[in-house]
Amino acid sequence: MPPKAIVFPDTPPASYDFERDCVAFPARADARPVKCLATAEFLMNHFGLQTFDGNEMLEVYRKHRGEIQDIARVFIDLDWIGPDNEILITTRFTFLKVSYTERLRNWTEGYSLVEKISRQLTDLFGPAAGPVTVEWDRAEGPQERPVITLHISNPSGSVSGVFDLSEMTNSSHMQIRFARLWGNLLQLQSRKQIHQIFSSGRIEG
Repeated sequence: MPPKAIVFPDTPPASYDFERDCVAFPARADARPVKCLATAEFLMNHFGLQTFDGNEMLEVYRKHRGEIQDIARVFIDLDWIGPDNEILITTRFTFLKVSYTERLRNWTEGYSLVEKISRQLTDLFGPAAGPVTVEWDRAEGPQERPVITLHISNPSGSVSGVFDLSEMTNSSHMQIRFARLWGNLLQLQSRKQIHQIFSSGRIEG
């Protein structure tokens, strides 16, 4: 899927949404209007907002407009848009970093397949996954045949997968493999959180 033509017009201007305690600002994606909402908690945790005052929230947004719009741009490009043509940027927003090694970029056939299929992977993450790093690479498989490797990590751990070219052309098969990898990483994250809760003594008998 080609990148969307995303712009952030100045009209209507950013405004404070009292009922939802958010800064609202407009975007257009391929001429489709999208309403972007940045929560107060998000502005506090990432940009130093001190109070829930609407004027101060707007001031923080103006100071960090480019950074906040960059996050909104990722949400829109990945179609993390709600049924009301809205995106909601919360405290735990997905910060996605995707990289391709030089070995893979120089392998025309493999790199082309990765570009076509990788969107299925990022769709799994959703808008509230936190920081996620994805690295695609080329390696040597059985009988010295080239294979594609995938490494997914977040602060809780990492998971890896190896793929033959033949399976990379099967969209349904890859959806299942991606879901298993992502599920394994979420399981690691859950175990780490449970361990931290027990270690901190917050569980009472």
